[in-house]
Amino acid sequence: MDPLPEPDVQSQRITNVGAIQNQNNTLADLQTQRVQQITQRMAQRHQEWNQKREQRNQEWNQRNEQWNQRNEQWNQRMAQRNQEWNQRNEQWNQRMAQRNQEWNQRFDALRNRQNQEWNQKREQRNQEWNQRFDALRNRQNQE
Repeated sequence: MDPLPEPDVQSQRITNVGAIQNQNNTLADLQTQRVQQITQRMAQRHQEWNQKREQRNQEWNQRNEQWNQRNEQWNQRMAQRNQEWNQRNEQWNQRMAQRNQEWNQRFDALRNRQNQEWNQKREQRNQEWNQRFDALRNRQNQE
């Protein structure tokens, strides 16, 4: 039997250091990979968030644009209705002014006619009273 050779301590030490370095390198590589994976995932999430935000913004912009169009149409309809109502009111005011003028003329004519009748009756009564007074005076003068 051959005796076991003496271990080469220096060689073993180098091997151990190499193994440790390999382990360290492997650990560093794993850590680097982990950091890269996390970074990639975060970048991907941010990209997804940005895409979703952009999509939501576009949807909101479309909704806002639709609302703006509806509001514009509504404003146009209301402006048209207001114009129509203003025209109707103006026509109504003109008709009422004309009717008022006609009624005023009727009332003036009626009042003038009543005043004339009243004046004629008063004149007639005055004449009657004057005749009575004249007759009375004549009688008194003759007596």
